[in-house]
Amino acid sequence: MPGTTVGLAMAFGDPGTGSRNDYPEISPRPADPQAPYPIYFGDAVFGRVTSNPPISGGLYTNAKNYSASFNATSHTTTVIDGISSLTNPNLTMPTLSTLFNGSAPQVGMLVLGPGLSAGTTIVSVGTNSLTLSNPTTTSTSSIFTITSPWLVSNTFIGVAMRQVQTMMPYNNSSGLFGSYPPGVLLDVLQKGSVSILAPIVNPITPWGAVYLVVGVDANQPYLQVGQYQSQPDGLYTIQLPNCQFREGVVDQNGVCEMSIIAVTNA
Repeated sequence: MPGTTVGLAMAFGDPGTGSRNDYPEISPRPADPQAPYPIYFGDAVFGRVTSNPPISGGLYTNAKNYSASFNATSHTTTVIDGISSLTNPNLTMPTLSTLFNGSAPQVGMLVLGPGLSAGTTIVSVGTNSLTLSNPTTTSTSSIFTITSPWLVSNTFIGVAMRQVQTMMPYNNSSGLFGSYPPGVLLDVLQKGSVSILAPIVNPITPWGAVYLVVGVDANQPYLQVGQYQSQPDGLYTIQLPNCQFREGVVDQNGVCEMSIIAVTNA
């Protein structure tokens, strides 16, 4: 039998796997049952307040469920229009009435895209156009993104852990590492260390800040909403509070360690 050489370094493990056992704190809450996408192991998780008594503590979801991207045309005014196609599978109608995860965009939601300044929000919603709070600096046809008010740094909860109870269903398809389907109870690491998929653009450094992609950048189509990054990217990323890369090392599977040094939200 041919032999093999034992590697000099072990892998960190699959995304969502806790590491080092440095006094972890874990919070279980339901995943949003109305969300079109599952929460994958290792995803950054955000909270949303709900008044429904059985789940009055809030619901959890990921960035992908809070971000909707579409093709449109901006003008050197406060209007973008001419939606021609949608980039997210859950968005089925080429009109703004059903754009944002099955419901209409709301006044006050953030809009990201070329020529838009930071903090640009929706002022009014038309049949196939949006009026914005700030004028655009260029006229262009490109990808624009609407994000929910809940997709911000101060609603960050933690990282979805790879912990599944025996009788709890979970998804493990399309070559992914596994996920929690909408509506099930999931465990989220709020403090401690965990394995995540490493950034694909910039290298990580020990104790470096952690950022998350929240919008589609037409100039960087290889970046997807929900990916971790080690550097800010203008409008399209937010910094995750109290988070830092544990080591400057990425294993052979593209996995690295992230530490959450303090609980952000209960």
